[in-house]
Amino acid sequence: MRKITTVIIVLLFLSACSSEKESSVYNGSNTSSVSDVISQQIKEYKGETEDKEPDNDQEEKDKSVNDFLESEQADLDLSYYSANVMFGKINEMTQDYQDYVGKIIKMKGEYYRFDNPRDNTYFYVCIVKDQTACCSSGLEFILKKGYEYPEQGDQILLQGVFSTYNEGKQVFIRLEDCQYSLAE
Repeated sequence: MRKITTVIIVLLFLSACSSEKESSVYNGSNTSSVSDVISQQIKEYKGETEDKEPDNDQEEKDKSVNDFLESEQADLDLSYYSANVMFGKINEMTQDYQDYVGKIIKMKGEYYRFDNPRDNTYFYVCIVKDQTACCSSGLEFILKKGYEYPEQGDQILLQGVFSTYNEGKQVFIRLEDCQYSLAE
């Protein structure tokens, strides 16, 4: 009985950060190509699902968001990806940061400001949570001059130049020269 309980608990832990929809994509039972899956995610992001009717207020918000997204070409645009893909890509960027230095990155996430107790400054961060919201990752950023930081917890579309900086012997990454737009 103890072995069965242990096996059930292990299986529950292993399935905690996935969903039935995701597992069908990865186990080979779904024959969609990668481009089909990405196209579907973009349609869902833009609200172009078959069973939704457009809402006029939403169309205005989407127009301003789309104007921002199309305003400048990004080298890496994470804003159309699912939460899990974006979460994974940001984790990759923290490990292989040399590959991204100087590139324009666009992403969507929640804005938070954290106090830096060492020198009474702040860290401004765009946080991305995975689909189940059990895990999160993020990137520090600095806005262009003239921009005001959003309210804590606001959903933002953020674009900036990936860079590194040193504090002592530690290397840190962040997006610099950023601009943002409020998102849903």
